[in-house]
Amino acid sequence: MKVLVLLALVAAAAAWPGFGFQADAGGVSDAQKQHDVNFLLHKIYGEIRDSNLKAKADSFDPEADLSHYSDDGAAVQKLMRDLKDHRLLEQKHWFSLFNPRQLIHSPLAEHVVLPPLYEVTPHLFTNSEVIEAAYRAKQTQTPGKFQSSFTGTKKNPEQRVAYFGEDIGMNTHHVTWHMEFPFWWQDSYSHHLDRKGENFFWVHHQLTVRFDAERLSNYLDPVGELHWDKPIVQGFAPHTTYKYGGQFPSRPDNVDFEDVDGVARIRDLLIVESRIRDAIAHGYIVDRLAIALTS
Repeated sequence: MKVLVLLALVAAAAAWPGFGFQADAGGVSDAQKQHDVNFLLHKIYGEIRDSNLKAKADSFDPEADLSHYSDDGAAVQKLMRDLKDHRLLEQKHWFSLFNPRQLIHSPLAEHVVLPPLYEVTPHLFTNSEVIEAAYRAKQTQTPGKFQSSFTGTKKNPEQRVAYFGEDIGMNTHHVTWHMEFPFWWQDSYSHHLDRKGENFFWVHHQLTVRFDAERLSNYLDPVGELHWDKPIVQGFAPHTTYKYGGQFPSRPDNVDFEDVDGVARIRDLLIVESRIRDAIAHGYIVDRLAIALTS
């Protein structure tokens, strides 16, 4: 719930001159901005502890003044309609790590350091056994140290590189990079992300090359290519949980790719891959939509 409140408060900064985030209107310092963000992200599933922020969150009306939105309020009006029609997820339900993206890319958060996600949502980065042990310790008011182990067993050769794939810092970097360069981003949302695709590809290429190097040093073959018509041999069980909603889904061994209704079909993906390979081989891309519009 507090994630949604955080987004509302960030939006309020643009619409509410005396809110606190907007330094040019209220002369609020970077230290105050940092204080507000820290309080909002501390124990994200609990109540907001700062009384001033709590009062503003309770009284904020995102539709009160639509002139402050770049789209004249179209997006927020749709959001509020969905809320009133009960189309949004209920409180204490699953949520996406990508929700804080507006704060990351907002100029209002300039000079504000966001806490690492493993501190805000530790259950998404630590196996469920450790989280459950921590909950029990909290309920009994018993201090303790909890040993976190990798998800698999030593019988599985892939566990030789679990230190890399399950590293908390590495996974935090990975998800943060997705939020920095979201694949769905459009300049019309707020600003241009320079060389978005190039930077995104470059970092992921570096990660995969490093992973292959780690595998070779542990007597494992490099990661094999994925083929749409062949199964994924190695399964994976993340052993992590949603705060509300149960375990993360696992992937058994030898899973075949399947169509996802309303999202993608394997046949279409094969065609797209073939076209990409053709474009690379020819050295250029033809925008057929542009041709159709000009012909």
